[in-house]
This record gives sequence, C-alpha cells and structure tokens, in this order.
Amino acid sequence: MAAIPISTFFELLFAFFAIYFYKGSISLERLAATGFLVLEIPLITLPQEFYVESSGIVTSTTVAFPSSIIGYVVLGVIILTFVALYRWWDLYTLERQEKKK
Repeated sequence: MAAIPISTFFELLFAFFAIYFYKGSISLERLAATGFLVLEIPLITLPQEFYVESSGIVTSTTVAFPSSIIGYVVLGVIILTFVALYRWWDLYTLERQEKKK
C-alpha cells in the first residue's frame, strides 16, 4: 500500500503558510509568504517519491506529473509570488511614509 509522498505534505504546508502570512499586517509576514512561495517551486517540479510496502519489503517508486501541468502550476505560483512581493512592498512603503511623519 502506498502512502502520500513527503514532498506533497511540504507543498501543502508551504502553500498554507504562504496564504496565512500573505494576509498578515506586518511586512515581515508578507516577506515570509513570498519566501514560502519561492520554496514551493522546486518541490512542485521534482518527481513524487512513494514508499510502497509489498509483502514485507519496502520499496520506493517515483511518479512525475506531465510537464504541461507542472508548467501551469509553476506559472501560477510565480504570479502569486509577484502579487505577494507587490503587497509586501506596498505595506513597506506605507510604513516608511508613516515613520517620516
């Protein structure tokens, strides 16, 4: 029986943290959201490795998504990264302007 691969768990965890920090009101949280989105890209492009147990022997099997699907997902993550960077920079400039007053 095959379990979910470990990289899928980290992909979902990084996506959750990115969304959670993206909504934050501190500029460091938004910068961390950008970092999580950037770290998610290599995990998406790598093949998924499954550990399978068959009659007492543990083996590993890798499965890769088609490149067209990976291309669209990576493009979506890159667009979200630019949106997160824009929102971080917008909050950063607002904080800087308030400090000058």
